[in-house]
Amino acid sequence: MVMYHRLIAAALSAVPLFAAAEGSSSGLLRGVKKERVLQTGDAADGALAEFYNGIADGGEVKTDLDALKNSAAFPGSPTSTSMLTDLLEIPQDAGHDYGTRITTFIKPKVTGMYTFWVASDDYGEVYLSTDETPENKKLIASVNGWTYSRQWKKNEATQRSGPIPLVKDTPYYFEGLHKEGSGGD
Repeated sequence: MVMYHRLIAAALSAVPLFAAAEGSSSGLLRGVKKERVLQTGDAADGALAEFYNGIADGGEVKTDLDALKNSAAFPGSPTSTSMLTDLLEIPQDAGHDYGTRITTFIKPKVTGMYTFWVASDDYGEVYLSTDETPENKKLIASVNGWTYSRQWKKNEATQRSGPIPLVKDTPYYFEGLHKEGSGGD
């Protein structure tokens, strides 16, 4: 994602992350809607997307995120990287047996309570730090399986974070992980 994962607020193989300021008509970080998909403009200077191809286990496809996290290539040797400069979302149908990590810093334009969502195919996780330090990141939303692109409510209990207080102009480290197995996206 998601990633994400737009998730990073982000996308992970169609893993957009969605966030909204609770009780605010001004929207997430800067926006017209109360709820919307995060854009890279909400982050510092875009988001780094790292792609890890050939993530399988013993020749068999393994779709859970442990296959990515336990890969010898992760996190220091991605197959390729790109900067996300529009939405925090990676393309759908980008291949099979790969993982994605999306990282950025979120800087809210408004102090308030924020809720994050993630959608991914297959597995996805979204992390947010209590500050700009990656070591302080906490899992805030996840997909254990798959969703359609931008399908926010397939399993709302895990796809949606609880309300998270964020302070205006404060950078928060954001990370989205995504693992695609095989099949359609």
